[in-house]
Amino acid sequence: DFTILWTLLYERERISPELRMKVLDRDGSICRYCGKRTQSLHLDHVIPVSKKGKTQLDNLVTACNKCNLKEGGRTPEEAGMKLLKVGQRVR
Repeated sequence: DFTILWTLLYERERISPELRMKVLDRDGSICRYCGKRTQSLHLDHVIPVSKKGKTQLDNLVTACNKCNLKEGGRTPEEAGMKLLKVGQRVR
């Protein structure tokens, strides 16, 4: 059935405003991949939804646009990226 296929491929669980705020509060205005401080951040699934990653606090991080595109549906390891610890910045 087309509707079921569309749902499986293209519809994701929405990130609640409460969960979004928890991730943003935890990570601040810093990309967890490159350490860049920016006000324009995306929420990124560390283990992508396409690989059965969950929409929960321990699987979500802030990412700048460049890093979010680079990761592109892969795990950080697959993309050759390192996930920084909370509060860690590249100097």
